[in-house]
Amino acid sequence: MAVATAKCTCRECGKNFESTKKLPNRAQADECREWAEDHFDLCPDCYKEMKRAEEIALADEITAKYNLPQIDPTTGTEKQIAYAASLRRKWLIDHENTVKIFADAKSKLTNATDEELAKYAATHGTNANIDDIWAAIINKYQDKTALIAMYSTNAKEMIDTISY
Repeated sequence: MAVATAKCTCRECGKNFESTKKLPNRAQADECREWAEDHFDLCPDCYKEMKRAEEIALADEITAKYNLPQIDPTTGTEKQIAYAASLRRKWLIDHENTVKIFADAKSKLTNATDEELAKYAATHGTNANIDDIWAAIINKYQDKTALIAMYSTNAKEMIDTISY
């Protein structure tokens, strides 16, 4: 057993850091160390921050693309809002297909003729307007986590419902 210890410098913050890995023999450890010293240029903290920024950008893109509401900043403390936002981001990224299905359904409803709206209203037992029909549709949906992640603006509700 041999240990490869690469001594690296972060290109973002300039901090020196080490990366270690156990390998079966010295030749593999030396090869791994050389490779790591040539390729590892972000310290763990800067790498984590880069991944977080990518996650935020992707979730913001999904939120904008499907016109989802923002979290109301008055529904919790600063920490609660940040935590709810992180839970929501992860959920949106992991379930973008579900978000798309809902957005397509809402678009279909929004573009429906008066005759189609009347049919939808009769099917769902509501008034023939888009808001009432949409409310009836989403209230019948079993996965409340999806509904809260997509449409709630309440941080506490998100924290209580979305789990990761």
